[in-house]
Amino acid sequence: MYYARGDLFSPKIVSCIRQIGWVGIIKGILGGIIQFVLMHSSPAPPSVGLIMAAPMCLLTMLLGITPGIALICVAWIMDEGRKIQEEQELTV
Repeated sequence: MYYARGDLFSPKIVSCIRQIGWVGIIKGILGGIIQFVLMHSSPAPPSVGLIMAAPMCLLTMLLGITPGIALICVAWIMDEGRKIQEEQELTV
């Protein structure tokens, strides 16, 4: 709603983008944990399962967390842009 009106740097938009970023991070962590559990419970020999599960779990977490971190960085940049814009409006 705010974005459609052109309020790109409004605090509400920044807050929503930051929340989406945190949800992405949590989703990435949970996805890695679920993959670890599923690979660990596979019928493969236990030593092979753990050797394969740990790197795959970390890779899944890294790939899942990266977009969330990027969104939080974008929200931070947008918030700083809003602050600069407000300061410029007050400058004579």
